Order: sequence, then C-alpha cells, then structure tokens
Amino acid sequence: FARAMKMMERMVVNNSESALFSDYNSNERSRDKDKDDAKSFMPLWKFNLPGAAEDSTKSVTSIAWNPQYTDLFAVGYGSYDFIKQGGGMICCYTLKNTSHPEYVYKTDKGVMCLDFNKEHPSLLCVGLYDGSVAVYDLANQKELPIFSSDSPKTKHTDPVWQVYWGKESTDGDRKSTRLNSSHGS
Repeated sequence: FARAMKMMERMVVNNSESALFSDYNSNERSRDKDKDDAKSFMPLWKFNLPGAAEDSTKSVTSIAWNPQYTDLFAVGYGSYDFIKQGGGMICCYTLKNTSHPEYVYKTDKGVMCLDFNKEHPSLLCVGLYDGSVAVYDLANQKELPIFSSDSPKTKHTDPVWQVYWGKESTDGDRKSTRLNSSHGS
C-alpha cells in the first residue's frame, strides 16, 4: 500500500509541475536561438531541508548524482562553522517528486562529502566532520549505515573532505570494492 501511495504522489506532483518542465524546455530552445539572453536563470524547483525551521545552522556541503537513476541525487548537510559543529543530514531527492526527499538519514556529525558507487548505485559513501566514514544502502531503507569507521582506531583525525569509490579488484577468489577518502592535514 505504501508503495502504491508513493507512486500516486509522484504522479500528482508530476502533473502539477508539468508547466515547469514545459517552461524549462521552451527556455532552453529560446536560449539556443539568442545567446545574448543566456545570462538569466529561471528557478525550476526548490528543495527544502526537513526541519529547517528549527535548525538554520546546516549548509549544503556536498551533492552527488546517482549514476544509474539520473533523476536521483543526494545532498549532504553539515556546517562550515568549525566552532559550532552539530549533527548532519543526508537527503536523497528525486525530480519525480520535488515536494520532499525520498530518503532522509540523520548523522551525529556534519556531512562533508558524498559519493554513490557506480557499480552498486544503492550504496552511498559519506565523509563526516569528525573523520569517520559511513556507507548507507538506500535499498535496505534502514536509518543506520551498513558500515561505519567511527572507532578511534579506524577513523581520520581531521574532517573527511572527499570520498570516492575505487574500481573493483580481485583478491583471490573474492571481489571487493575499494573505498578511498581524503582528509585535511
């Protein structure tokens, strides 16, 4: 029932925003004809952070597009105010339903970077302000990460500024995906 309701909500939003898609397409065509008028931008959608009214300290710190589902993107929320650090949030939005995020994950520390796995697009790696790295699986729809390096022995000592997935390598008979991260020094 929940899946059917989600699909119905997407259809309603898609119908209500069809004028935006039409405006976007006509704006692109007119911009191609007249390159001098290409200095203006037309806002199409506004994506809101759930609970933004009670917490205005969060900033967008990272955005990552899903490699397989090209209408899905993840936004990391954290803070660049390094004295007043708080929790963070990950919101996964889709252009099929712009009214609210598809998935929301709260983190204890601010999110600094994100990256989707290209071979397993449901896996999202997140680098956090406290130096830890976490992996979320959007397919299992659980609020907790499936992997976290939050132990003092396994995490970085500085914020993680970039994460990316390396290519799969063969380790004996087992295949594994490498996860790489970089931090400040």
